[in-house]
Amino acid sequence: MSNKKKKAELTSKQLITIIILIVSFIILIIFYFALNIKGEITRETCKQSLALRGTSFISKYVLSVKCETEYFCMNMGGECVDAREEAKDIEIEDIDKLDDEIFSLAEECWDMVGRGKINFGSKKECGVCSVIYFDEEIQKEDLSVKFEDKEFSRDVSYSLSTDKPIAIIAIRENWDTKYSSVLLSQYASDALRETNCEKYLF
Repeated sequence: MSNKKKKAELTSKQLITIIILIVSFIILIIFYFALNIKGEITRETCKQSLALRGTSFISKYVLSVKCETEYFCMNMGGECVDAREEAKDIEIEDIDKLDDEIFSLAEECWDMVGRGKINFGSKKECGVCSVIYFDEEIQKEDLSVKFEDKEFSRDVSYSLSTDKPIAIIAIRENWDTKYSSVLLSQYASDALRETNCEKYLF
């Protein structure tokens, strides 16, 4: 086989590969915009948009994140005075159940960002999944949360104040065989700056 024929075959293969990549990317874009035709953003919409961003290196720079932070009022029958209007009620009967509710929201955050399987952004890019406010009854207690033996987090203990809201944050990082983990922080600009997050996607 002549060198010219080999070069022609190589060029044809490269051309076919480029065409397939372009068509695939166009389909990806169409599918992305079809995800949220009504403009409603849900956890599933967020999960899908992050999954699409994780499909290729280029997609991270072309596709935006369709995620929104959720707000909650965790209470024992009282009101969260400073909570945002859209905050959803989570009522607990016993202060001992507080950790379980936070673990549950952290687990939901972990699921939303792909359970560590989706490379949804650059390293140290983050998303605030949830912000939790507390009523006056819970504010009487300090919050000590231990993320031990949790799939979604390193073994970390948090001592947080309940008179200020706390944030549940997904961080893009290389952790063991995972692409992300979940952490907690006070929801205040100075506290958020002290996390390992360099950029917030939502």
